[in-house]
Amino acid sequence: MFAPLVVADPERAPRLACWAVAGAVAGGCIAYLIGAQAFESVGRPVLSALGVTEANLVSSAGMFERHGWLLVFVATISPLSTKLTCIAAGAFGLPIPQFLPALVVGRAIRFTALALLLRFAGEKLSAGRAMRDEGRG
Repeated sequence: MFAPLVVADPERAPRLACWAVAGAVAGGCIAYLIGAQAFESVGRPVLSALGVTEANLVSSAGMFERHGWLLVFVATISPLSTKLTCIAAGAFGLPIPQFLPALVVGRAIRFTALALLLRFAGEKLSAGRAMRDEGRG
């Protein structure tokens, strides 16, 4: 939804990016709380039913203990699932003072970069796609 809105109205790109960051941070915090509150009662049994072993969970917990903020940050700027990473951060007890800055900074970088790209190149990208689509028709 973000990309078409920026391409349609490039002047609103900074404001749209701010709203996108706010929404992504709110969603990430909710996912963190889900992991922190429901992992033992819901998450662990579901993962066990899906074949995830206790050794896998211990390994993942160790990764979050050593590199938790970095895992969250990488997920926020990459195509990896930020929501699943936020749930895992809550489930494995990543402290909020490490979690929140990684989430906010990562999402701010991602949406700022997308807003700039789409604001200045979106129309050209959209026109190129339209030309390709006309060639097929």
